[in-house]
Amino acid sequence: MFFSTLFTTVTALIAVSNAAPLRQKRSPQASAQALYFMTNNPEGNQVYTVKVGSNGTLSDGSVFSTGGLGGSIVNPGTTTPAQRDGLSSSHSVYVFNDTLLTLNAGSNTISMFNIDSTDPTQLTLVGEPTDVIGDFPVSIAYSSAINQVCIANTGARSGISCFGLTPAGLSGGNWLPYQLNQTTPATNALGMNKTITRALYTSIEFTEDQSTLIATVTSGDASSGYMIALPVEGGAVTNNYVKKYVDPSTAFFVAFTMPGTDIMFALDGRTGSYFLNQTIDEFAKEQGSNVEVPDSGATCWATLNPTSDTIFLSDASVNRFVEVSATDGSIINTYNATNPKPGMLDLVSSGFQTFGLSPGVQNFTLSITVLDASRGAGQARIMQDFEPANIGVDKTGQGMAAWPASGSGSQ
Repeated sequence: MFFSTLFTTVTALIAVSNAAPLRQKRSPQASAQALYFMTNNPEGNQVYTVKVGSNGTLSDGSVFSTGGLGGSIVNPGTTTPAQRDGLSSSHSVYVFNDTLLTLNAGSNTISMFNIDSTDPTQLTLVGEPTDVIGDFPVSIAYSSAINQVCIANTGARSGISCFGLTPAGLSGGNWLPYQLNQTTPATNALGMNKTITRALYTSIEFTEDQSTLIATVTSGDASSGYMIALPVEGGAVTNNYVKKYVDPSTAFFVAFTMPGTDIMFALDGRTGSYFLNQTIDEFAKEQGSNVEVPDSGATCWATLNPTSDTIFLSDASVNRFVEVSATDGSIINTYNATNPKPGMLDLVSSGFQTFGLSPGVQNFTLSITVLDASRGAGQARIMQDFEPANIGVDKTGQGMAAWPASGSGSQ
């Protein structure tokens, strides 16, 4: 999601219910061996794989067709595709175990690949892409507890679709409609007067206990953002939607449960604000501290690094990582990228590294910026700016995931 007006005020809010446990630092994770992103090309979507060396540096992998078509939201009142963030979402590329999932917004399908564990840059497409039932799919979530893949669809047929997972691909299909009054392709949420004119799903994620599927929505009604909670009952996600307004002025983009707690980290992409939210049960928040992030423009992605145990934010219009505390939301440090590109979209963390995807726009080549957080909180450094070979200038990029599967945050 791209918002052209810059904002400077950021509010960090923390709320912990009486039942919420104290947060414990995460156990160390294995470092990534491969990264994945998709081109989201409307003429034929592809997945690029990137090798992660033992020292954390990136090198070229391979390219695989998804068998579907990419797609882009359009600007209000036009048929012009939005630049930079074509899906206005997170989790459009998703990894769990040895499975990779990618969305094809232009053909309303999802593709499933098997990952070769001996060489994770090699993928095998499983069958044909599966119809997602709805229109313009933008975000994926997976629950190991019920072995289901769920997809947020933000087009004219908007809602959540969930499928069983088998070795042969996705099966069944449970359609949970939730009308957003959208178009296909979806229309960008932000109008020319910088107000929210359309509602968009921006991400979905299962809570850590996998009892609830949470969908974040940038709303078109009263310029308010909200979350939708869908309980898991009887081994399936149900359509017993509970609409949770958290703030009448927010434009939610991503939210995830902090490991080991029932606290959520939610990110407001429109104002650049972020906060730690209260429990899933209440979705309330209590005032905490006010923090300013200078020149925040479109701070829409977040990821928790397991080594530094801090959260890194990216901005589509400011080319940097902002590091914030995972306990009180305060700013720890800022790391400017070493390239002149407009900004970064999707983030993913694994081991001591955080990776940021810069799409190919404005005559810039797509690249991945690598952040090394091995020295702990506040001591990260930019270690590489990697441009995949033969991808070309103005080549779009969307979504990013790591193998082995990463932890909390955008992917």
